[in-house]
Amino acid sequence: MLQNQDKAFVFAIKRIVKDYDKKMFSIKNLHKGRYRLLEVDNDKYMLVYKREFFNTFRNKYPEIYRLYPYFVGKGESINKEMLDRAILEKVKFIYFIHPSVIYKINPELIKKFCEKFNLIRRQDKENVYHVNKKDMVFVQEITYSFPTDLMSID
Repeated sequence: MLQNQDKAFVFAIKRIVKDYDKKMFSIKNLHKGRYRLLEVDNDKYMLVYKREFFNTFRNKYPEIYRLYPYFVGKGESINKEMLDRAILEKVKFIYFIHPSVIYKINPELIKKFCEKFNLIRRQDKENVYHVNKKDMVFVQEITYSFPTDLMSID
């Protein structure tokens, strides 16, 4: 079980980077440390740690399950800013690291699927970002949500 975010990132990176102890690679922390951008052997990967799935995905988007009745019902989401960055950076796969499983998916697939089925939503909750020591910005993030069935288990 990968309950700790930092340990989960290290575990996933060791799975992605073959010959971890011998190879050079770079890691950038993104979005308050919630995401990592990994570059190794001229390939880029984005990693995101999630404690839980988008468990109400089936209820929120029942039409997906009418079209794809073999889908199991769990969902995943990524914020628009990070998805756009993954596409801009030409990320090969985004790895979603959960305590019990690691999934991967191509960022272009997320974008195309979500746009096709209108699975883009603005969060109800506002997130607070500190611009500097005095100023804060409140943002209702835009997320792309999709069924976990689109991802492969790594």
